[in-house]
Amino acid sequence: MAPNDIPGSVGSSTSFAGDYLCIERDAEWVKREPYAPLTENKVTRELWSQFHVKEYKFQSEIEIPVLFLWPKRPTDEEVKEDKEGRPIHVRFFGGGFCTGSADNVDWYPPWKLRMMKDTNSITIAPNHRLLPEANGQQILADIDAFWANYDGLLNEFLKDHDKIRANKNKLLITGTSSGGFAAMHSWLGSAPQTLKAVFLAYPMLASYAKEPGDYRGVQMSSDVARKSWKRSIERIQELRERGELQYRVGSIPPEGMDMSCLLPMVREDNGITAWQNCFGEDDILQRVQAMSLRDMPEHHAPIFIAHGRRDNPVPAAHSTNLKKWLQEACSPGSLLIDIWFKDTEPNDHGFDTLENELGEQPLEDRPNNTGLQTMIKNCKMWWLTEEWNQKRNRDPVPPPKKSTQQTVQPPS
Repeated sequence: MAPNDIPGSVGSSTSFAGDYLCIERDAEWVKREPYAPLTENKVTRELWSQFHVKEYKFQSEIEIPVLFLWPKRPTDEEVKEDKEGRPIHVRFFGGGFCTGSADNVDWYPPWKLRMMKDTNSITIAPNHRLLPEANGQQILADIDAFWANYDGLLNEFLKDHDKIRANKNKLLITGTSSGGFAAMHSWLGSAPQTLKAVFLAYPMLASYAKEPGDYRGVQMSSDVARKSWKRSIERIQELRERGELQYRVGSIPPEGMDMSCLLPMVREDNGITAWQNCFGEDDILQRVQAMSLRDMPEHHAPIFIAHGRRDNPVPAAHSTNLKKWLQEACSPGSLLIDIWFKDTEPNDHGFDTLENELGEQPLEDRPNNTGLQTMIKNCKMWWLTEEWNQKRNRDPVPPPKKSTQQTVQPPS
């Protein structure tokens, strides 16, 4: 668990960009712009600069980096605030399990960075291996290995920063998109019983499929997609047989984004998507649908979800089905699952990262997002307030605060 200081780090992912990761494009396009950087998020980068960032590592089948982030404070203020210990926040990144990284700054939602700062929490952001070099079993093994090393990593961090105190009894897990899958995998088994709440944003809880169409300047017909994927998988297999295949452990987009497009778009000979074949494990919804009361984790931590009503990459039905099947599996009234649906444009996946101009009104404070603001407040109560957790032992599901925004019904 060797630490590595990376103050204000942007884009230090330990990935390996294989040539097989790219969709075939026009040769001149590739020469001019092989990996065009995505738009930088000014708000996120300004907020990120207000945190200390330090890297540690834990051992899975391979060594995996994990980031620790904590707000910059005057030393005397830190000592005063840390008497009761800082709450812990574990954050899983999104990217379809094909791209993304713990240090992919631009995909941190600004509201989450503000919450991390306001609560003075210690954020722990683990990486994991990615498709298509790795498979689902290996990705989930990395997540389980993180939790197996969680106490050791936190103790190592606290040893290196002896003026900081942590309250291990106040644990929040968050995840965006495929990070929601990782968060729910943790909720279902490997997370400690000190877990107080989970917050999911547009969680990808099942395998997903995409229709052919325009993708970053390439018209992706079914034939083009299959041809590109065939070339990629043959190259991966060649490298694997030669013992030269390297795993990517986090990728800064756009690296890996071509794979997040191809895998759900290509239908294999057995009729399922290349993503399903690569992942090869039951998804969260399959696991939850098969659950019974005896399978429920003891912590019964409440689950808060924000999802775009018309999200195409990850349909809102992922969230509504999670709520339906989990509540069917547990005792009546014993589990709080609260969903807020955002009215978005089609394909507006990741809507909470679109606050991009310095000085504009925070997303969670806008009149049409009061439901999100209320959900964040309720989540923080479960996470931080001992009164709520004592109450949970007597009355597991307190009624959520009423929002001034009319309740949005789940999509049909």
